[in-house]
Amino acid sequence: MASNDHDLQQFRKLRAQAAQKKQLEARRAELLPQCRDLAAQAEARKKERLDAEKELAGLESRGPLGLLYTIAGGKAQRLEDAQKALRTAKADDQQAAWALAEAQASLAQTERELESLSGLEDAFAASRQARREALRAAGLPQSQQLLTLEESLAHETALAQAVSDLCAQCRIALEAAQKNLRLAERAEQFRDFSTIELLQYTAAQTIQCQQTLEQGLTGLLAQAEEERLRLEEAQDDLLAQELPSI
Repeated sequence: MASNDHDLQQFRKLRAQAAQKKQLEARRAELLPQCRDLAAQAEARKKERLDAEKELAGLESRGPLGLLYTIAGGKAQRLEDAQKALRTAKADDQQAAWALAEAQASLAQTERELESLSGLEDAFAASRQARREALRAAGLPQSQQLLTLEESLAHETALAQAVSDLCAQCRIALEAAQKNLRLAERAEQFRDFSTIELLQYTAAQTIQCQQTLEQGLTGLLAQAEEERLRLEEAQDDLLAQELPSI
């Protein structure tokens, strides 16, 4: 009994960690492009600051730019405008740098938390399998529920295979279209317009077929994944129950 209680607690713990890892992975997926965008923005704001510093330095110096505005007049106004532009550029540069640093810190923290959960999938799978075997052997009503869920999951696995087959068909259709387009390009060199038209028509048809298959693929993938996750969650709910006979 003590061993069964330990297995149950371990399963619950690993399940919670698996949910946490999924959230962390989603967070990382958001932070990665965010960091790239903020890095580009920070670089742009830095360049603007440097340009503003250069312009002001030129006005304040006795070099050609400063001399030009001294001769032409309006140097005081130019200096005031350049100083104002530099203050704005410095503020924007600092804000962009802070935003980037904050996002990078969040990403680093997320990576550390994910690293602490490395190897979780194998441990959770082993714990789940142990709970399944124990529940099957218990001969409880929940055992039959588990069997039903396993059969449904097997069905979803078969559906996933069908999706995989559809992927292969999409690739074949796309390769055929690309091949026909290459042939059309060659035929065009010889000005064989009848062949060109035929090949282009065939390519268009295969591309249309590929697009139709891709649409079906997208729908099947969404359906299969949604149902698989629902069934897996229902199964884990069942395995997480306290069952005295296990």
